[in-house]
This record gives sequence, structure tokens and C-alpha cells, in this order.
Amino acid sequence: MPGDYMLLNQGQIAVEYWEGQITYDMLMANELAISSDPDIQKGSIYLVDMRKATTDVTMEQVREIADVTIHGEYGIRYSKAAIVCTENLTFTQSQMYELSVCQHGLSIITFTSLPIACRWLNVDIDMIERAIGKLQHHLLPHAPHSVDEKKVIKVL
Repeated sequence: MPGDYMLLNQGQIAVEYWEGQITYDMLMANELAISSDPDIQKGSIYLVDMRKATTDVTMEQVREIADVTIHGEYGIRYSKAAIVCTENLTFTQSQMYELSVCQHGLSIITFTSLPIACRWLNVDIDMIERAIGKLQHHLLPHAPHSVDEKKVIKVL
């Protein structure tokens, strides 16, 4: 799986990392997992790093994923969200997602720069970069992917 997330500061910050080609099924499975994660706190900050990712999901599929965000088990729990991506199509799709969910109270912006996104979210970039590094390591082909390890990475 080319994507995963982890929680920091007792669920006050969620960091999600993606790389490689991402399918609709991967994005939807991840969104379902996040939207039903009881450890994510109301009012939390959410950063998605898609700088090394590409996707060819349709705009209709983007709206379906946004619907899960909006109408998930716990509703929208983030006060602010930033998506960082550099590939043109992924950036455009991210902006469509942004438009779909911002109407429901989520402050979300798509960025091309991680430092600027962190500044907007008011989070420490070093902490975010360490989290992304751990997620990158976790996604390596040789890294173990047991359920227990997933729980450990989720609560760091």
C-alpha cells in the first residue's frame, strides 16, 4: 500500500503520507479508516503529503471520497487541513476535494510546499518531517506490516 497515516500529540495532529501510483480503492480505504478512527480528536490538524504520489482518480471519485470525509462515522473532526502535492493532476484533484469539503466547515488548502503548509497549520516542520520519515520507512517493501506495528506507528 503506498499510503499510511499516524497520529501525533494524542490525536491532535494527523499526518498522512502517500507515494507512487494511488488508486481510488486505496484512497477510499484510507479515508474510511481515518473517518472511523476514534483516536483522532475533534479540532485536530491534518496534513497530507502527496509530493511523491500520482493518481488518476476521476472528479466523481474525488467527490465520493469527500462524501466519506463529510459523512463519516465521526463527521469532520479537523479544524484545519493541508494537502501538499506537486504533480499537476494530483494538485487539481486535491483542489476539487478541497472545494467539496470546505463547504462543510473544514478549513483546507492545497499547497506545493511542505514548509508553507506547516506554517499555515502552525505545526513544527521538524516534527512533521520526522513523522513523514517514519511513514516512509514503514512503507518500504522490507518493513514489517503487522497489525501491532500499525498500532505503534498510529499513536507515536
